[in-house]
Amino acid sequence: MEIVNSSKKIYIAFIITCLIIISYGFISQLIYGEKIIGLLEVFSKNIFFSFCIINISYFIRYLRWRFLIQIIGFKIPIKRDLMNC
Repeated sequence: MEIVNSSKKIYIAFIITCLIIISYGFISQLIYGEKIIGLLEVFSKNIFFSFCIINISYFIRYLRWRFLIQIIGFKIPIKRDLMNC
């Protein structure tokens, strides 16, 4: 019973966080308007480069954990690992 309540609390916290972020985006768009769009245009290359670095670091972390799990002795097929079944 505690697991259900715990997961429900996490879900509610996630929903509240999403609503806060969305409302912050709307409010900042109303207040600053065109300035935000201009900043996104100016920093679009930097934002794209940052997302690329983040994705590469997650991929390296994935490979590291896969390697460590294989050292322990577990053999997870790559198809099952990628499909998350």
